[in-house]
Amino acid sequence: MEKTSFLCFSIIFFTVFFIFSSSFYPLSKPGFFGSSQCTKFSSISETTQVHKPTAHDHKNSVPHHSLDPLTIQEINKVRAILSSYEPFASSFPAIQFHSLSLDEPDKNQVLAWKKGDPFPPRKAFVIALLNGKSHRVTVDIDSSQVTEHNIHTGSGYPTLSFDDMSTALQVTLSDAEFNQSVTNRGVALSDLACVALSPGWYGSDEENGRVIKVQCFSSEGSPNFYMRPIGGLTVTVDIDRRKVVKISNTGRDIPVPKSTSTDYRYKAPAEKKPLNPISIEQPKGPSFIVEDGHSEMGELGIPY
Repeated sequence: MEKTSFLCFSIIFFTVFFIFSSSFYPLSKPGFFGSSQCTKFSSISETTQVHKPTAHDHKNSVPHHSLDPLTIQEINKVRAILSSYEPFASSFPAIQFHSLSLDEPDKNQVLAWKKGDPFPPRKAFVIALLNGKSHRVTVDIDSSQVTEHNIHTGSGYPTLSFDDMSTALQVTLSDAEFNQSVTNRGVALSDLACVALSPGWYGSDEENGRVIKVQCFSSEGSPNFYMRPIGGLTVTVDIDRRKVVKISNTGRDIPVPKSTSTDYRYKAPAEKKPLNPISIEQPKGPSFIVEDGHSEMGELGIPY
């Protein structure tokens, strides 16, 4: 059972990790995630009443607490405000928006607020990238005005978007020196799997730019390419300039690990007895309720 839990956890972890944190090549590699076996280890009694969650139309959601996240309507309003605000208006929609969140009101206002009271001003905090510069913008949603706009200088840049990570991989895979380094290691380019895992600051010589490091692996013979790293080969890419700024190739003598026993997917040997089904259920439904809103009190079923 411990092995079963570990396998299920691994599949879920890698799935969530790639959806939110990285891009990889080739994107359409068949069988990467394999067929999840987690559902085969559980069953639900035919007599058990399944409680389905109540459908909720988020398009018409409204905030119920001063710290509730921006609603869809508020997000659309912020977009409309910025689309007519210079210098963004002339660059819309090419401008890159890397973050959009509630600009939380002062803590004293939050503590003083009671259900039924008017909300403190609802504001949005935006981080955008335009012409290589980071813009920090505060938008007052109620008044439809930009109340603060700063251009950030120095260390620190917006988080990378999926487009940024895709650019990093395209630049890497188009570099002749990199491709030669891969083939010299005995890895076919068709089996290459690269991920942009590590954005950050790598020293003063790489200041004034958004850079990311790319690591690569061999997917030959295994869906779990993380077990087959190309050791000592790291590519640093300047995303804004779309250029490889450094290739570290210090591990030329490090062999790529073999694919034997690296497949994390569960395969029941024919000679072994199949696992018995397991049923985890609450016939009367969950022991908690979720009230309107997003606070911890609401999740515990305690009204605001």
